Amino acid sequence: MTGPAGPQGPQGEQGPPGPNVNLSGLLDVSEDEADAFNAAGNAGASATNRLATMNDVEVASGGWHYVGQVVASDIATPWTYVDLDLSQYIGANHCLVMLKLKAKIGGGLNYWFRSNGDNDFNSLPFWSVNHIVVNPNDAAMAIVNTDESGIIEWRGESGFHHTVDIILIGYIK
Repeated sequence: MTGPAGPQGPQGEQGPPGPNVNLSGLLDVSEDEADAFNAAGNAGASATNRLATMNDVEVASGGWHYVGQVVASDIATPWTYVDLDLSQYIGANHCLVMLKLKAKIGGGLNYWFRSNGDNDFNSLPFWSVNHIVVNPNDAAMAIVNTDESGIIEWRGESGFHHTVDIILIGYIK
């Protein structure tokens, strides 16, 4: 079963039908926001099948929790994986966390994140949600799963000395 036709392309042709996904109970978006979404060319999106921003998402298992706190400030980037304990912000829980890494001194380098003890990322994979590249005085986001104690591991590119802040944007339990 498919939903309404997708958005119009540059020549005015209608896109393929979108999936008919019932997100009832997962999204908390006001009717005004839904009306604005529909008015923007998304007619056919129902009140239970619509776009939401990150702060609007509520997941049945615990929901999105905005934190917005610096969890490591002016920290020298380690060259091997080290622990970053987030339990004071998320509790001793398995959570999916969104982190922002801001390069303060140095930058333009690779950074990797992984769940504590997860050795599947020893080869330092590129272009995944747990790998970011940050330019000097810039920032990037990563998504990573914590272990049952609320701990992740992280590292930077070997051979470079740089200082960063790590901000916990939020998490889903």
